[in-house]
Amino acid sequence: MSVTSLSPVNKFLHLVDSFNLAQHLNASTHRLGNALDLVLTRSTKKIVQNLTVFNPCISDHEAILFDVMLNKPRAIVKTIRFCQSLKRFIRLEM
Repeated sequence: MSVTSLSPVNKFLHLVDSFNLAQHLNASTHRLGNALDLVLTRSTKKIVQNLTVFNPCISDHEAILFDVMLNKPRAIVKTIRFCQSLKRFIRLEM
C-alpha cells in the first residue's frame, strides 16, 4: 500500500492500529511496488513466522508464504457416572 497523508491508506492503517492489529508484511507484493496483500494478526500474538515474499513467475503479483504457529487446545474430557442400586431396579420392574 502506498502511503500519503490523509489518504484512505492512512485511514486504514489507523483503523488497523485502533483494533490493536499488526501488519506482518512490509514488502511490496506487486511488480509496480505496491503492497496488495495483508497479513494481519493481533499485535499481542506472535503467531506468524517465516514470512517470505517470492515471485512464482506466473503473475505480476508476488506470492506470500508464512507459518502460523497455533497451539492445539486441550480436549475436554467429561466423565459421567451413573450409579443405581440393582436391588432398586429389580423392585421397580416387578
